Amino acid sequence: MKEITIKLVSSSAFEGEEANEMEMVSDAQIAEKQGAIYITYEEAELEGVPQGKVSLKIRDDRVKMTRYGKNGQRSEMEFQVGRDHVSDYYTEFGTMELRIHTLKVENQISMEGGFLKLDYKVVLNGMANGENHLSLMIV
Repeated sequence: MKEITIKLVSSSAFEGEEANEMEMVSDAQIAEKQGAIYITYEEAELEGVPQGKVSLKIRDDRVKMTRYGKNGQRSEMEFQVGRDHVSDYYTEFGTMELRIHTLKVENQISMEGGFLKLDYKVVLNGMANGENHLSLMIV
């Protein structure tokens, strides 16, 4: 496992609302196992709410994101173009159904550096429909 620094930029816009953008720089760890790159980092605290640990498993055009909450919750999201992924998403307000439809995966991550870009749509509890962009760069 190797220590790195990552820069994350994400934006999300739900129907009828302006885009909400967030930028974060964090220490992280990177490792390669069985043909996949793993990046692990701690999410920053947002508005006084502790977030948790995030693990990314990146293999070619497929990304699996696992979030480990401070209260033992675990949420998974998978991104692969043309495929929908449905999972439970745990928040401090309760559990919601999260449906992800991936529009784009651009993977240029290696042990030496690079970037990852994800474009995807989210449907939350069958109602809130949003478009999201996530960019991760090793700095």
